[in-house]
Amino acid sequence: MALEKATLDNGLTVYNDRIPGARNNDVSVFVPYGSVNEQPGHEGVAHVFEHCVHLETDDFDNRTALRRYATAKGMMTNANTYYTRTIYYANGLELEPNMHYLSQILQHTHFPEESVEHELKAVRREMTTNLDSIDRMHTITSMDAMYGAPYGRSVGGFHDKIFFDTDTLKDLHDKYYKLGQMALIVSGKAKLDEVAQLASRYFEADQDTTQHANTPPVVAWGEHHRTGLVREDSNNVRMSVGYPMSSEFRDTFNERRLEFGVALSSLALSCFERMRYDKGISYDGSIYAMTFNHPDAWTLSGGVTTDKENIATAATIFDEIYSKRGADFEDSELQGKLAQFKHAFARQLLSTEDRVDSHVNKLQSYREPTDVRKVMRKLDTTRVDDIRRAVDEIADYATVTQQYTHLTGTRDAIGDVERIIDQSEIA
Repeated sequence: MALEKATLDNGLTVYNDRIPGARNNDVSVFVPYGSVNEQPGHEGVAHVFEHCVHLETDDFDNRTALRRYATAKGMMTNANTYYTRTIYYANGLELEPNMHYLSQILQHTHFPEESVEHELKAVRREMTTNLDSIDRMHTITSMDAMYGAPYGRSVGGFHDKIFFDTDTLKDLHDKYYKLGQMALIVSGKAKLDEVAQLASRYFEADQDTTQHANTPPVVAWGEHHRTGLVREDSNNVRMSVGYPMSSEFRDTFNERRLEFGVALSSLALSCFERMRYDKGISYDGSIYAMTFNHPDAWTLSGGVTTDKENIATAATIFDEIYSKRGADFEDSELQGKLAQFKHAFARQLLSTEDRVDSHVNKLQSYREPTDVRKVMRKLDTTRVDDIRRAVDEIADYATVTQQYTHLTGTRDAIGDVERIIDQSEIA
């Protein structure tokens, strides 16, 4: 059965991906409100919502009651916030408890003052803990170098400024958690009419139908092309080399994501082999597309962990990889990568969780979800020459696009850069 879509009278968009023979239902609600949508002064509130909507609701006096309900119904629940969205999960054998749970935390949540205060302490602790992760801070500051705030800001906001009173939380929640902007995604045994019926029963149309645009700021590429983050406690240097995607290249990339995905995977393997086996300067080394922060702030990137003596060698290897042409690859290499992609997608065909994740990934980049079986059919018709063409286009784009290099390590290891980024600017 194909992926089906419906828009309910209450404003909710529903995507139902039925798997005949499935015994469970994976249910997610996609809320198009993430860290890039936050207005100045509200940095981190999207992440705070993720933590606080489960503290108390109309039907459940406290978080313990809500958790016990989920356990009694055999449900697995979770949530996560990212740059462009927040996702709330409720997965279990039966559909109705999932709908009840999700409708409560999304439309009938309370923000009790004492509970919120305690949860905010946990959020601040989470954020300060993240500051200890060199890889995380390197990624955030490298995005800041290319695009600036809020694209280069941690999803959690500024850890020392996460203080929200309950009235502010309620007002912002009412403003941005609009049913007409959300999408319900169900994968499993349920049929569309059952999903629609339960979603109509449990989710209520917004009394205030004002739709607030969750449009993030315009992207502007950074003016500094070689930047650094000083971490004197590091014994390594983390290096990223990136090429921000223009809107034209991003559109081409999206139209032919499978071809570019296989092409990048092939380039990544070449990069890894050069870094680790040919030169012996690292245990990693990869090429990838970073598309997690916003559709207008995507980049082709390369990353490696090495030491200061090998930074120049790593930079040369990245230049070599981004110069590779499709003709440089043997048929067997590209056919093997195609086979790996087919295997990965074939596994998704029977996985309710993977099917939901696939649809969420589309929505968070402002694209319409696609039946994974259509993706599989597209893979079956993709040929080696299609991959070669994508490799050529990556090389052509890198040739005419300004390269951004970002280094994390000791001040001595970073060397001469145009800008040292203070992590307090973005965390």
